[in-house]
This record gives sequence, C-alpha cells and structure tokens, in this order.
Amino acid sequence: MKSLPILALTLVLGVLGACTGNLSPRTARRQIVELGDAALPTDDVQIQRIVTELGGRAIAEAHVRLTFQFERSADGEWTIVAARLGDRNWIDIDSLISAIEARSTDETAAALDSLAAGIDAYATRNGSLPEVSPARPVSDVLHPLFMNEPVRDDAWGGRIGYTADGDGYELRAPGPDGTAGTGDDVVLRRAASTP
Repeated sequence: MKSLPILALTLVLGVLGACTGNLSPRTARRQIVELGDAALPTDDVQIQRIVTELGGRAIAEAHVRLTFQFERSADGEWTIVAARLGDRNWIDIDSLISAIEARSTDETAAALDSLAAGIDAYATRNGSLPEVSPARPVSDVLHPLFMNEPVRDDAWGGRIGYTADGDGYELRAPGPDGTAGTGDDVVLRRAASTP
C-alpha cells in the first residue's frame, strides 16, 4: 500500500445552496464540522477559499484534520492502515480507498452513458457517427445540441477517449492510474446501429 504522509486532508466540497446569497466560510465550516456526526472540533477545519458557481452550487476548499493509524511491517516500513474523522470509528484505509474508487467508477460510467446517449442521438439525426479531432473531442461535437453539459474527463481527471469504426464506437476513460489501455480503464462499447 502507498504511504500517505499527510496530517491534513484538503477537501473540495460541493455544497448545494440552502438559502439565497453566497456560501459563507462560517456556514461551510459549520457543515463540515457536523459532517456525518463526526463531532469535529471547530479548530480542525480551516476554510481556504469558497468559489460560488452558477446554479446554486458552491465549492469550499478546506483543510480538515484527520487522525491516521500506522502499522510497522516486519521489515520496519510504516504504512497507513486506518483513518478517522473526529470521534468516528476507525475506517480501514483499503476499504476507504476502495469505496472512493467505486464511487469514481460509477460517476465515470454515468459520464460514458451520457456521452453514448449523445452519440446515439447524433447518429440517428445525421446517419453517421461523429467525427472528432484532437482539437475537437466528441463532447464538443455533441454539446449543446445532443448533450446538455459537455463531458470530457473521467472522475479522476483523465481525458475520455472516443474511437469509431464501421462496427460501432468505443468510449474509454483512463481510470485511476490516468493511463489509457491499462486494466483499470472504464470502457463502453456500442455496436453500430442498423437502420
């Protein structure tokens, strides 16, 4: 397991606006402190900045103090085995990372489904699959006529690839390692539809 030499974790938290006006640092801190009934001391949360976006959404960038549990292996190497937020129970680090990866995989699969729906709508209307270039990825071809929001990257920030041939098309997200063509890619293949 990789060692994570951090004592504070930077969180980017999307907070839906519950009231009118901008999200204040005080409101963001209070909600983070109360996150999951963790009973965090107020001093364990430091709001770095708040970015207000359109559509009643804001991003609060914060440093949140976590507690980490380490174990030494037989060869003397220290590794993180568990983490705890506030006074919550210890969470096995492998389980935590697996849960985060599963969530990211689900988000990426949903993004690929959204792109596929746009591609299928494009093909139905135009009688062919979209043609793309490095300067104009498939999302840019589809947005806004065939997709409400452009989708270019997977949940890990990697660029989603699109290839098409006479048999259909493939959407490929590079996944957690950020490299396309490896075992952790998230892939969606669709056969060409016949009229």
